[in-house]
Amino acid sequence: MRVLEINCITMSTPPPSHDLITHIGHSQRKWRFDVAQAVRCIERGIERYYVADAWGQPWLYLDVVREPGQQSHLRARTARGLWVDQLLALPRCGLDCGAPPGRPHRDQQAHAPCSRCPCRLGR
Repeated sequence: MRVLEINCITMSTPPPSHDLITHIGHSQRKWRFDVAQAVRCIERGIERYYVADAWGQPWLYLDVVREPGQQSHLRARTARGLWVDQLLALPRCGLDCGAPPGRPHRDQQAHAPCSRCPCRLGR
């Protein structure tokens, strides 16, 4: 199972809310993909995602949240199982962070495996 750090997000509209996050990514590694794909990767045990914790904890893993009447979304959770808002505190992904929303990365267009690209499920 691969473990990937998330350091930026894309949201559909303000105000900030976990269910409005549309994409997660990493600005230095230049990748970004949609939350639905991340949910599938987590559920199938292919990848895990984390955010760095400013309070000295090594990682806060992202888990899938399911609430009645909402689409599945991601949220950070402590080792003790407490939900936290570190994902919402991340900066917004820039246009240079992988493919812009709605436009696949060039490696995804050909469905070719790519060592720097996240999970390939659900295309």
